[in-house]
Amino acid sequence: MIDPVMVALRIVHILSGIVWVGSTIFIHLILLPSLRAEGPRAEAPVMRRINAFIIHPIMGLSALLAVASGVTMALRLRWGVLDQFLVTPWGWAILIGFIAAMLAMIPPSAALATMRRFTRAATTLEYGGGTAEDEREYRRARDVFRRFGVVESALLIVAVVAMAAARWV
Repeated sequence: MIDPVMVALRIVHILSGIVWVGSTIFIHLILLPSLRAEGPRAEAPVMRRINAFIIHPIMGLSALLAVASGVTMALRLRWGVLDQFLVTPWGWAILIGFIAAMLAMIPPSAALATMRRFTRAATTLEYGGGTAEDEREYRRARDVFRRFGVVESALLIVAVVAMAAARWV
């Protein structure tokens, strides 16, 4: 018999995971390297808008929904046998995916101060103002943001692989 709650949880988990992982990989591994070649005056307005409209509201919400729905599904599936969770390959795969996803939430949180500096410098540069120091600050913040993004992307790839493996182990 089909459990409508599990169907809804799977849909939320998969769709929010696609948004979270897809956005992270696109921004950090495709968009940012392409924009970097154009220089800070071209890069700044795009990154400022991405930060304001995508990174915090959309990616943050999708991350929370993916993790919450995943934990809920795992608990619903194994509630009666939680003491056996780490005895099965499925349990280990789910645990590895969960840990990787939780660790992937750390870089964006750790980069909040950097993002504020980045946004401030980007705004100054976007409107044609700014000094050489603003440009250096922008580059430093962008590089930190980029490193955090690569770490987050790698952790999310590990999480996706672990979750996919859980389906077949």
